[in-house]
Amino acid sequence: MKTDCQKTLEYLRQSKNRGCHSFDLMHLVGTTRIAARIDDLKKQGFSITSVKEKKGDALGCRYYLHEAVTATIEPLQEPKTVKYYDSLIQQKRDEWIKSPERRAIIELQAKTLKLARDLLVQQEGQYGMV
Repeated sequence: MKTDCQKTLEYLRQSKNRGCHSFDLMHLVGTTRIAARIDDLKKQGFSITSVKEKKGDALGCRYYLHEAVTATIEPLQEPKTVKYYDSLIQQKRDEWIKSPERRAIIELQAKTLKLARDLLVQQEGQYGMV
């Protein structure tokens, strides 16, 4: 059998970002001591906020559970260097020779790489990294 705290937590989780009104929790959990159960959950380390809200003519609270969000962090890519762009531009030149039917596309790709390379050279010169 679940405790009132467990039931309250379960309903807060189900409500997601909508939150759950204290009157609804009283009905669902079956206790009038919802504020005490919220306080117990806060003491256990759960992040719960409340906003006063009217329901009909009565004033209550809407409770929101803020659970930790986990994220995966992708490893950082190596910074692009002039040498990196030079090698890609050379690959496009080789591709251009081998694929006459794709020359227009390859030329555009090579021009884009050259622009990126030139911008990098300009930035390195601006910041004294040359």
